[in-house]
Amino acid sequence: MEARYWSPMNDQQLRCDLCPHRCIIAPGNSGICRIRHNRGGRMEALSYGRVISTHIDPIEKKPLARFFPGQGTLSISCGGCNMRCQHCQNFPISCEFSPDLYEQIPVLSFAHILAQLKKSGTSILSFTYAEPSIAYEFTIDCARAVREAGMHTALITNGYLSDAPWQELTPWISAMNIDLKGDEGIYRTICKAPGGYGQVLRNIATAFEAGVHIELTTLLIPSITDTVMDQLIEDVCAISTTIPWHISAYFPRYQSHEPATTREQVLRVADKIREKKCNFVYTGNI
Repeated sequence: MEARYWSPMNDQQLRCDLCPHRCIIAPGNSGICRIRHNRGGRMEALSYGRVISTHIDPIEKKPLARFFPGQGTLSISCGGCNMRCQHCQNFPISCEFSPDLYEQIPVLSFAHILAQLKKSGTSILSFTYAEPSIAYEFTIDCARAVREAGMHTALITNGYLSDAPWQELTPWISAMNIDLKGDEGIYRTICKAPGGYGQVLRNIATAFEAGVHIELTTLLIPSITDTVMDQLIEDVCAISTTIPWHISAYFPRYQSHEPATTREQVLRVADKIREKKCNFVYTGNI
């Protein structure tokens, strides 16, 4: 499947314009996300329709606390990610999944996915687990099919997407949980996503103003995230104090070995957010 949002360069190199990395990709190579591939001077979306994980989850697990609470959701993932978070919980399918494996995975049709939705007894399809926004073409096409069938879509995302594709995607998404990871220093050093803080905040505001149901999640890493929470609270509240915000405890994962967050640390930050008159604050992993 030919990808969208790319520009030709010299010597058959391609610049990917989907996310702020703007990877320059030589023929035969893939971008940092592992799923956008330069095949002979044309950008290919390797993961289109190649769903590597499906599961029925409670909607609260996404987490989405105020979007059809008590219902289930069909969760799907095509793998890949445009960040390299040191504490990634889904690293086998987001950071380390080999793009060569996509050829071994059958392509699922939208009709099959819609049938799975009806069979599962839910009307909500969640794009989740890895980073669904960089499986862009499949995510937007599938979301459109689901919405046109009268059902709902949820995007569980890091929000690290360029302005134009984000604005095109949002009308087809019913709800989002956006992972607000920290300030610019955290995005640059811990997540390897330069410019992430400003881009993600802008995308939160864009989706919120477009009427998408938005919830946020911040993983509270001791001595890292907790030191910048004042800035995050100020900037989120400037968008709206009505956005539900999940503060989750961290546990060592992948390449991160910092001590786990305590229950008291999570509750302290949640109380600080509530003091700013944010209406809906939730705690997780405690």
